[in-house]
Amino acid sequence: MGRISQKLDFQLDGNGNGEVTYSKYTFGITIQAQAEILQPKGNYQVELFVNGKSKLSKDISDNQSISAKIKTSFWKTTQIKVTIHSDNVRNQKGSIQLDASY
Repeated sequence: MGRISQKLDFQLDGNGNGEVTYSKYTFGITIQAQAEILQPKGNYQVELFVNGKSKLSKDISDNQSISAKIKTSFWKTTQIKVTIHSDNVRNQKGSIQLDASY
């Protein structure tokens, strides 16, 4: 059993949009991934993509999380991307915690 725990920084632009990506070679396993916005405080529309395909879309507040089971590729690196949009937070730096277990 393994674990990934990574704090990633993002920048919200003038429209309240930002994104973070994380890539790892994972040997074709299923992982349980969770992402939580740590800062700034606000309300967000968050979408989780795996290798370019949408896996989950959810409205959350800071310090709430989204999670999904992800089947990874045996032959290539798995890319996890989280897109973030906020109607009430703009032009600010933020951070998101990405955790996964396998």
